[in-house]
Amino acid sequence: MNHRSHFSIAGFMRTLGVVVLVWPLLTGGSCDRAAGGAPANPPVARTEHAAGQGERPLHFSGRVVAVGDGDTIDVLADEAPADAGRPDDRSRERRPVRVRLVEIDCPELGQPFGRKARQTTSALCFGRPVRVDGTGVDTFGRVLGIVTLADGRSLNEELVRLGYAWWFRRYSRSETLRALEAAARAELVGLWADRDPVPPWEWRDRSRNR
Repeated sequence: MNHRSHFSIAGFMRTLGVVVLVWPLLTGGSCDRAAGGAPANPPVARTEHAAGQGERPLHFSGRVVAVGDGDTIDVLADEAPADAGRPDDRSRERRPVRVRLVEIDCPELGQPFGRKARQTTSALCFGRPVRVDGTGVDTFGRVLGIVTLADGRSLNEELVRLGYAWWFRRYSRSETLRALEAAARAELVGLWADRDPVPPWEWRDRSRNR
């Protein structure tokens, strides 16, 4: 073996050693992270906060100050979150919390019965005290939750019972909502008076594909 060959092999081995040492730093330890660290795609509703939206408490009481559509309302909490700031500053930190009623889906405003669904929601809760029990926060910063009216009725269930919301079976296993929808269908109340009502999730898909 001549001197040039010996030099080339030694250089190659030194280079290989550097690559072995540096490689974990470049990859960020991706194998270990995938096996036991944080998931690549964390759940949307894993925390009580939404980026850029401020505090989103999951369980609170308040008053309904706006109705966006049949299944979306704004609730002004009775108290500001505990970490909203100093006690004398919290009144200025109070902002309505947008709540999306979970496990149901009302007709969109642009489809039949959409505006009637919003009117029904407004008649049931606008300006009145409610209790919100959230299950998480969606990508829009809305609290996903069950809303209880002052008389103890569930707003979610009431809208299905009156025929102005579908049981959102894709995201719910509630036997109560299943039964309420079946009864509303049988009695042809609300949107079920339509001979061929279109589920709002199908309506949204069609609108996106136009």
